[in-house]
Amino acid sequence: MKRLMLIPFAVALFSLYIPQASFSFFPDTEPIPAELAAAIPPSSVAVFYENATLTFLCHAPCCHHGGSSDVSEVGGVISTAKNDPSILEHAPQCFRRICSEAVLSGIYIDNKGRDVVLKGVVVKWWGGGRLNYLKIDNMTFNVNSTSPARIGIGVTLGGGIHTLELEFGSIVSAAFEITFVLNDHVEETYFVPSIEFKWV
Repeated sequence: MKRLMLIPFAVALFSLYIPQASFSFFPDTEPIPAELAAAIPPSSVAVFYENATLTFLCHAPCCHHGGSSDVSEVGGVISTAKNDPSILEHAPQCFRRICSEAVLSGIYIDNKGRDVVLKGVVVKWWGGGRLNYLKIDNMTFNVNSTSPARIGIGVTLGGGIHTLELEFGSIVSAAFEITFVLNDHVEETYFVPSIEFKWV
């Protein structure tokens, strides 16, 4: 009986509470403001090296010691290096003397119609030797450095395609890493060029 009397009392108390009560609604999801990252502008420079070629200029010895035996050894290197450039790493010492110069060509910079400042170039290779000079179009920069060679350039390249040429002495490398330091970014390349030989 007492329980039945409590029910009207509880209903009356609840009816007094309802007008004074306030309820908050918490949704399962809440929007979070998101900021999209700014799109990275396309590079102002493209470096092409698909046709990069390292041409060794070989001088047949005349009155030096070794003579024909040296030429025979170098001939063996030449006959296999075109198909397997890694053979250069094991070339005999006379190879550096007979094929004492090498020119790396077939590298191009395309600055896509915009003027850019080429602040510097870093050239890295393996197996000894020296970088004698770097040429961009008709501008020659004397280097005379072992690897890695750091060359200060500081020239503005007009819009268009520019050619690069590098001359090495006593090199036996078949791979190159070249970094172009520009005014707005750094362009890094790594490649293995094709190998050619010329008797001069």
